[in-house]
Amino acid sequence: MAKELKARIDDPTAVEERLKDLGAEFADEGLHEYVYFKQPAGSVIKLTIKEGKVYKTVLAAKDGKWNIVSDELVDGPDRARDELAKTYGIKRELKNHRRFFNLAGDTVSINRIEGVGDFLIIESEAPSTELLDKLGIKHEAIITDSFDNL
Repeated sequence: MAKELKARIDDPTAVEERLKDLGAEFADEGLHEYVYFKQPAGSVIKLTIKEGKVYKTVLAAKDGKWNIVSDELVDGPDRARDELAKTYGIKRELKNHRRFFNLAGDTVSINRIEGVGDFLIIESEAPSTELLDKLGIKHEAIITDSFDNL
């Protein structure tokens, strides 16, 4: 099961340059739109619209990181949105401008979320703070809450 480690960053351009200096290879970029549904603390259900497709993602917080419980392509996205909205209620909608990099088997992304801020996300089986140290990102910048709560 993949996990995410998120940290707030002040200068996305500088972080991207440091990533490249460490050997990260640019992989992709795009706009991701999120619809978050009301959930108890430590749980997230969201729809992600990217590249004309819609994905339903379920996350669970554990030990300061987020476990990706599921991430599935949705058939009938309008119906799925309506059903989730009826069941849980819509909590928040966000737009995230993302740039993805591959580094030593991890997926690393720089995320510029409109109205929320700029973040680095490390996705792997066991994301570590070692990369944050190499990038000069202080551990106090680690975000343990979901973006819909920021």
